[in-house]
Amino acid sequence: MKKLNLGKLKLHSNDVLENSQLATVYGGSGGCTYTCYCGFVGGCGENSPFTVTADSLSDALWGAGLACNGRGATCSG
Repeated sequence: MKKLNLGKLKLHSNDVLENSQLATVYGGSGGCTYTCYCGFVGGCGENSPFTVTADSLSDALWGAGLACNGRGATCSG
């Protein structure tokens, strides 16, 4: 699994991303595109999906989890 580089965002540990910042998360070599959202099935995050490009579903969940700042993520695709 390749590391997801979020260095360009210049985040601090207490920053929270806004939905507009979650447009696309890239990870791995870009095998597939997954639709993800923060939180779990039935939660309010379903209304704010974003795309993740990753080699596998587990990589997509890992990348989305980072973008969701530890709140968990749900992905499909």
